[in-house]
Amino acid sequence: MARYTYFFATFAILPVLVIAGVIWLFVAEKPAAEVSDVTGTEKDLQLYLEVRQKLLDHYDGELDETELRNAALVGLAQGTGDRFTRVLPPIEAREQSQDLGGSFFGIGVYISPNEDGSIRITGLQPGGGAEQAGILSDDVIVAVDGISIIDQTHDSSVARIKSDQEGSIVKLTIRRGGDPKLGNDPKATVLNFNVTRSRVITYSVHDVHIEERDGRRFGYLQVSDINANTYDPQFKEAIVELAGKGAEGLVLDLRGNGGGVSTRPCRSWTDC
Repeated sequence: MARYTYFFATFAILPVLVIAGVIWLFVAEKPAAEVSDVTGTEKDLQLYLEVRQKLLDHYDGELDETELRNAALVGLAQGTGDRFTRVLPPIEAREQSQDLGGSFFGIGVYISPNEDGSIRITGLQPGGGAEQAGILSDDVIVAVDGISIIDQTHDSSVARIKSDQEGSIVKLTIRRGGDPKLGNDPKATVLNFNVTRSRVITYSVHDVHIEERDGRRFGYLQVSDINANTYDPQFKEAIVELAGKGAEGLVLDLRGNGGGVSTRPCRSWTDC
């Protein structure tokens, strides 16, 4: 399995040099020097600030300064050439942290992203908040808490629907009765729902069964990713089940596994 390296960033602490430099620029009101003798990190910082200011002064349109900063930091990690080294903006970092935690507080739906940024509901989890609120399959989410998600990234929209607080309410604006792949179908009816978030467990151990080959019994299981609850209880329970059915060996299918958080290794497949 390929080794994945995750680089998490919350921008309250990162990067100190860039943020300090921006504060220094505005407080001191020091104009960009035409000729500078600075070198090294200070020179890099000055170049970043000069380019940033030119964009803010001359770009033909509105710019979000936070987005400029986030994009610069994302690009810094991309400069390593390693696709597994990443800086995650705050919303994406929070979503990945929730996913790797093995559970989160959500509305209990299966979803599919649309090209325009809207989100199609493809299924409902029984007893989930969405089902209880009256949301249906093929409904299309177009706004979260009154803010449109059209033309927004799928990850950022999903992160706004999730929460770290059980029982919290999220207001969803839904289009129903139109093309489920479009968020602006004029034939659709616009509805608003207040949905209560509840705990959603993520499962990464799948398809646990016995395979018989040449008179021998092998246990098979697939691990799609590695979360906080992958080893305990999901993997442990699967091993107990397979051993109880007489498995003499184990086939561990890691195809497509994207890695995740570290977990305690087993000394042998029967010692888990």
